[in-house]
Amino acid sequence: MKKAVIKLSDLIVTSNRTTGGEGDINLLAENIKQVGLINDISVKPSDKEGKFEVIAGRRRYRAVRLLKWETVPCNILEGEEIERAEEIAAAENINRLAMHPLDEAVIFKKLLENGSTLEALAKQYDRKVSEIWQRIQLLELSDDIKSMFRGGFLSLQSAALLNILDNEGQELFVKKFESSFSEHKRFEESAIDGPLQDYSVESFIAGLNNDILYKFIRDKQCINCKTRTYFEDKTLFPELSYIENDTCLNHECYLQKWNKLLSAGIKAVKKENATHETAATLIFTDGDFKKILGKSIKIDGADYSVIIDTFDIRTDKPTKGAQPCIYVVFRQTKLVFTASYLKAKDKPKAGSASTAPDKGCKVTKVVNLLNLPKDEETAAVKALKEQKNFNFYAFEQSIQKKVYWQLMEEVKNNSPDIKDIELYLKDADFCFMYIKEKEIFEFLTGNKYNEKNVAELAKLPKENIFKLLYALKSDYQDLPNPSYFDNDYKDNSFMEWVGISKDRLLKLYQEELKLLLPKQKAPVEKATEKKAKNKKKEEI
Repeated sequence: MKKAVIKLSDLIVTSNRTTGGEGDINLLAENIKQVGLINDISVKPSDKEGKFEVIAGRRRYRAVRLLKWETVPCNILEGEEIERAEEIAAAENINRLAMHPLDEAVIFKKLLENGSTLEALAKQYDRKVSEIWQRIQLLELSDDIKSMFRGGFLSLQSAALLNILDNEGQELFVKKFESSFSEHKRFEESAIDGPLQDYSVESFIAGLNNDILYKFIRDKQCINCKTRTYFEDKTLFPELSYIENDTCLNHECYLQKWNKLLSAGIKAVKKENATHETAATLIFTDGDFKKILGKSIKIDGADYSVIIDTFDIRTDKPTKGAQPCIYVVFRQTKLVFTASYLKAKDKPKAGSASTAPDKGCKVTKVVNLLNLPKDEETAAVKALKEQKNFNFYAFEQSIQKKVYWQLMEEVKNNSPDIKDIELYLKDADFCFMYIKEKEIFEFLTGNKYNEKNVAELAKLPKENIFKLLYALKSDYQDLPNPSYFDNDYKDNSFMEWVGISKDRLLKLYQEELKLLLPKQKAPVEKATEKKAKNKKKEEI
């Protein structure tokens, strides 16, 4: 390869190239104007005498034309380099132009077919072996899904996830989302309709196979089992390392694990509560569990009905006609079993329509935290419900959010200890930084989140790092629900981490709750009472 300055008029740029992005040429031109051309254009002699074909540097060529350059520095390929022109162009494009993963895949596959190895390509293109292998697997996607991926409707994570589906599964995906993709293409420039979210793809895949392999159900047998989707197999899919759950493909084995888990939880509740010896109803907080287990399930020879706690159908204390049941809560990375009661009036009947949620009852439960006299409590609940556009869930979450950040302020000032590590390892999973995680990162470290700042954390004592990691995975919803305060406080890892007592948390809730209660007007005197008072004054 030799260097030379060549006239722009002597350069030929072919238009049939399929790899590499164009990007913002004006931005590149301005950059070249400011700092000069850092990387020379690579060319090879053309069949036309005195002309040269651009091998790598089309964007740079267009940028210097905008700047009205007459000549440009070039690297002229010679001898064996000319035969390797496509490989050299690929190396420049992949490392400089942020090519589309599908274009990378085509290049990597062709180089492998020409005798290269994954290890050699990884070294040559400064990539991990797993990244190159994953890109190549993307070529197995259907043409329709590839179009969605190229069109910006699917992220790389979503495309990699969809690659685990067979042809039929991919066809079902396209059929379900083709209209959404069309809308995305229509409004792409005005950003009215954005790309499909990764969680929508995960939900679709989970819907095809209901057997989600939750962390609480995995055991040693699952670790090396091949009858699972391996969403977390970082060797094949490094971009999917943030996903907590994959899917079991052996339904019979999967249900056996569920039976074992449910059996242990049910036995523990019945052992501690004599009133629940005959309990035959399981109430779950997550609708996915009913999809997995069905309307009923046989455990230890006994039949149990499966109900979802969508509305206010249960109570923690026995009431007239209430039936003992077992409440199963999905908390962080485990299931928690507690004794509860199914209200008789709300017990679902076969073929009956579900009733609307009684938000008034939940409002009463929250206000009840203040321990007000009955008449004041009734008036407070009424005032809240009569507020214009009152939203119970926003009201409840407002209390949790405010108290959450008060507790985070205390955590910030606490000295780190081994508990930070133990609790993180117990139930935390590190994930990509979303807006909330970035806020906490900046709050605890004093620095905005970026890769450089994360690297600096390695210099800190390990307790500080785990303190941050545990804080990142936390959320205001880890706080006990005000409407189920007593029950939700039990076995709460976040409360253990913060180191706050139940009484103090209750006081914090009470303080925020008082601020949210509407100011009540003084009661209006009835006309007869007012006349009697005035008459009495006159007599005096």
